[in-house]
Amino acid sequence: MKATEGRKVRSADRDEFEARYPIRDLLLFPDKMIAPFEAAVIEVVPEAECLVQRIVMHRSIAARLVLVQLHVGDTPRTRPGAGSCEIFLSDVPNWAPARLVIKPDAPLRISVRNMVDQGLKISGTVIVGVAELPEIPAVETRPRRKLFGGGVE
Repeated sequence: MKATEGRKVRSADRDEFEARYPIRDLLLFPDKMIAPFEAAVIEVVPEAECLVQRIVMHRSIAARLVLVQLHVGDTPRTRPGAGSCEIFLSDVPNWAPARLVIKPDAPLRISVRNMVDQGLKISGTVIVGVAELPEIPAVETRPRRKLFGGGVE
């Protein structure tokens, strides 16, 4: 077997796995302040099983954090002291450990440490692939008024 054949098999296997999550969705980090020189966990809980495709945090925040470890539920997915969040989140776009599938009972947990002497407000997004979008319950709306004193629409 040639070396390129092995790569094609792995690539086809990856594509087949990712094909189970064809719809892109967005999960938001919860608003959180991390005190100076403190460690914290950013927990992103999805509504349904999904595949993490990209983790996005503003570079100015990521440069001030150290990535301690990445977990799915309680299972570590990176080695301890994995390095700079700037590298993890900014310098390597679209990077995430392969087959990082998160669920409501096994959310994405990003352990970080604030390395500066000021509090940091953490915000960011996780772009995921899902099998289908969750249903959003219908919201009952009341009739809207027309602009400039008109009647009801």
